Amino acid sequence: MLTLIFRSVLLVAALVITWFIITRIRKAKMRIEDSLFWLFMALLLLVFSIFPSTADALASLFGVYSTANFLFAFFVGILVLKVFMMSTHISRLEARIAELTQKVALLDYDRRTSEQDGPSANGRDGNASSDH
Repeated sequence: MLTLIFRSVLLVAALVITWFIITRIRKAKMRIEDSLFWLFMALLLLVFSIFPSTADALASLFGVYSTANFLFAFFVGILVLKVFMMSTHISRLEARIAELTQKVALLDYDRRTSEQDGPSANGRDGNASSDH
């Protein structure tokens, strides 16, 4: 069974998370898609604080003696999954950045070599400005 103080902490945490996420969205510092996870977490905190019997039932279903221990393990598990998903996303982004960096380097190399070949082909002296 969750104590009234613990339920109050869960309720306040849910409200603070919701306020913080909405503020970040309004200031365009967070994408709505990314904020849905955190709003879902706040909703779970809200549900467990308003309906503690839900957390009690889930704790007994999974064989956890203390509901608070269940909630701690439950949220840690969800956050570990989130970190794993973010790590895979970051890995894909890093691979894409490396690919784009290589493409930019090749394009820059091609541009520089064509500038070196260009003035002699046009009859200019090689001190051409690069304002084209």
